[in-house]
Amino acid sequence: MIHVYIDNEFDAVRMQGRYLQQVIAIGACLCDDAFVHIDSFYSLVCPAGFRRLSPHVRRMTHLKDTEIQKASKFPQVADRFIAWLQHYAGEEAICLYSFGPDDARTLCANAAFYHHGSEQLFAGIVDLQTLLSSRVRWRGEVFHKTHSLESLKQIYRIRGEVNHNALSDAIDLYRIHEAYRMERALDEEAIGHLYRTMRQKQVEGMKKRRRHQLERLRVQMEDLLDQKRWLAIRALKQWDSFHAELITFAQQVQLSSVRSLRERPRPIQVQATFHSGRDHLRCWLLLRYTQECYAYSIDVHYSNVEHIRRFIRQWFDVEHHCND
Repeated sequence: MIHVYIDNEFDAVRMQGRYLQQVIAIGACLCDDAFVHIDSFYSLVCPAGFRRLSPHVRRMTHLKDTEIQKASKFPQVADRFIAWLQHYAGEEAICLYSFGPDDARTLCANAAFYHHGSEQLFAGIVDLQTLLSSRVRWRGEVFHKTHSLESLKQIYRIRGEVNHNALSDAIDLYRIHEAYRMERALDEEAIGHLYRTMRQKQVEGMKKRRRHQLERLRVQMEDLLDQKRWLAIRALKQWDSFHAELITFAQQVQLSSVRSLRERPRPIQVQATFHSGRDHLRCWLLLRYTQECYAYSIDVHYSNVEHIRRFIRQWFDVEHHCND
């Protein structure tokens, strides 16, 4: 069997009013049945309708517009690639490997776009990203299923930076897979650093999402913020009815502590207010008795905001109502 590690670079090219991810470079590393590196393949590709590289792709790949413009179209490059494979494989089976699902997806889409016969070949590409990431564990646990090529190079002790060149990335994949197959020792220090970095990013991401959520919730609750609302006299007179709905409301917002109200008498005063902090939006319910006061807090979030709005607006008035 012939083993081939393949990588491609691509860019979004506008075609017929929509953007299509088109291949701009193909690189491959070919090995024999014993995984010995025999030969390499590399070619730039000029996409249909190509004008210029996007700034991001130009910056990442260091390719120039003129280099792409001079390159052959996808069908011609795919023909040369298949001829190259057949030259070494003969009657032997061919197994293609890539890193991540994008290579196979893009190559298949380009083959289909040009009605080229290579689509079936590219559809059989084996994605190694999850397999290679499965050995990376922190304290015995897999903490991420799809590590980047750059991270895996460090962890598998492969020297050099990721160049985002189709051929060098294919060779990097071959070297990482070789280290995986040989069960070479991983760089535990690199794993620890990666784990801490990823966890920090997750925490920061959660905080950022929470801040954005709070901003939207504050807009949604704008008419209730900075107000003290008091339970209407009618509700205090109908304490049993209000109390039953309060228990139902507590279940909706998962406020289990309100269950303690089941056996308490009617308070002389009930107040609802909202507090908006940097990292929270909170609703407070205060029940005042002659000699004591009970406070219940509810953190406002998407799953309970409508329940809170409906309940407060139904039972509480802005005006200050003293006990009847």
